[in-house]
Amino acid sequence: MVGFVFGAFGAFIRWIFIYNLNSKKMGEAYNTNPQVEDAKNSYAGLFLVPLGIIVGIFIKY
Repeated sequence: MVGFVFGAFGAFIRWIFIYNLNSKKMGEAYNTNPQVEDAKNSYAGLFLVPLGIIVGIFIKY
């Protein structure tokens, strides 16, 4: 479940910043190498979720 959440968040962030909201380009990348793309999404989510929490804490104080 945690991997799904991190992967979904990572995919959303990569779709916005890496693929510039281009779903066709993102789909082509997934068709060529789905395991690598899934790993990238998981790592992006795993890195960005805690980073967002830490930044939010600093902004609050």
